[in-house]
Amino acid sequence: MAQRRIELKVIIDLAKGSKEAHEVTIKKIAEEVGWTAVTLMEKKGYSIRQAHISHLLHYVRHDITKTLVKAPAKRLLKMVG
Repeated sequence: MAQRRIELKVIIDLAKGSKEAHEVTIKKIAEEVGWTAVTLMEKKGYSIRQAHISHLLHYVRHDITKTLVKAPAKRLLKMVG
């Protein structure tokens, strides 16, 4: 049987004026989320060889999102948003 890798990514954006995120607190939450994911996978019958849990805190001053879409029948990209 071939080994498989499953990567789950959770991105959480805090609301403006929310409590400030601190590494110590977020680390504990990340570990809980990781253990929960592994437990759910095992309950579904998967055998877990190893799991990696990481967390990354960003300080975001500006969030500007643009989406590039390929226009039909053209080779140009169009910016949306």
